[in-house]
Amino acid sequence: GERPEDDIGILHDIYVGEDYRKGDVAYNLLQMAVAKLINSGKNRAICNVQEDNPNRFLHFAMADNNIINECECVRRNGSKTIDYTLLIDLHKLNKMTMLDLARKTAILRRKNKTNAEME
Repeated sequence: GERPEDDIGILHDIYVGEDYRKGDVAYNLLQMAVAKLINSGKNRAICNVQEDNPNRFLHFAMADNNIINECECVRRNGSKTIDYTLLIDLHKLNKMTMLDLARKTAILRRKNKTNAEME
C-alpha cells in the first residue's frame, strides 16, 4: 500500500534464502534498505511479522520490541495466527552491528521461552 507523506516508511517482505540467513548478506541487505529509507526522509518504519514466523524475534529486535498493534489473522489455508505490527526506529537500527542485532534477538527469544515455561 501507499504511505502518506510522513517520516514513516515500510519494511515489507524481509526474506533471504536459507543459506544466507546467518551471515552478513542478510544483514547488509537490511542495512541497505534502512539507508534507502533514511535517505528518502524516513525516520521510522512499519514492519509486520506473524507469531508462527520462526524468525519473528529478529523482527522484534529490529523494532526494539515496539509492538504497536496485534491482531488475529486468517491465512489462505484457514489457519489462524497473530499478526504483529512493529514500529522501527531506523536510525537506531542503522547503528546496530550484526552482533548487536543477534544478541538482542537471542535475548528476546530466551525471554519468550522463559515466559512460555512459566505459563
